[in-house]
Amino acid sequence: MKIGSGAKLRPGARPMSGHGAEGGEPIVLETRRRRTPAEKQAILSELKRPGAKVSAVARRHGLSANILFRWRREEAAGSSRAAARAEGLMPVALVASRRTAKSEAGVIEIELSSGQRIRVDGSFDSAALRRVIDILDAR
Repeated sequence: MKIGSGAKLRPGARPMSGHGAEGGEPIVLETRRRRTPAEKQAILSELKRPGAKVSAVARRHGLSANILFRWRREEAAGSSRAAARAEGLMPVALVASRRTAKSEAGVIEIELSSGQRIRVDGSFDSAALRRVIDILDAR
């Protein structure tokens, strides 16, 4: 079994299938191509050109289109984090607060044409609310 001149062997790799012809040494080829950050950036810059298609750029570089979508998503996430750090913003985690039975029913806010607002919780008397709205609307 011959190995192409550009193939890389992983040191200490276990055989996936078969052994080499010479000396019974296992042959395991590195199937994943590792790209440097500079190579990734160059490929991503091709995607930013007007009319660039992800599938065409991926084929040209021997990549899956999914890889390019992931790189683009990772780049966007990294740049937004960098921008937030530059502006002095810190990430915030929100913790759900305890709700009382009254607030779980919800709140309704009604804005009348006059600009007045009425807020009622979920346990309101609709007939009484109707009378309040009629009185306020008549003003």
